[in-house]
Amino acid sequence: DGRTGEVVYATTLGGLWTHNDFFTDGGVLYEAGTASFRAFRGEGTEDTTVYAVPQSYGAGFATGPGGRKLLIGGIEGGVYAWSPDIFDAPDSY
Repeated sequence: DGRTGEVVYATTLGGLWTHNDFFTDGGVLYEAGTASFRAFRGEGTEDTTVYAVPQSYGAGFATGPGGRKLLIGGIEGGVYAWSPDIFDAPDSY
């Protein structure tokens, strides 16, 4: 809690070379790892982990063609786009 300094939630994520960044959208905290993404939706909800190919190095949301929301990740030699629906799917990508 930013007001009190109390730890509200704790988890373990990746390692020195497998964690890239955090980003937020719509009140959700996202973590971009190496070939994985995690969504932390808050109290009373389950965290979501998605594994993705190709291997990614950081990510964030962007607006694509026609105003479509996309999850964009940096990959070897370029960028890759996923639908944000991957956070609600039972499979990995």
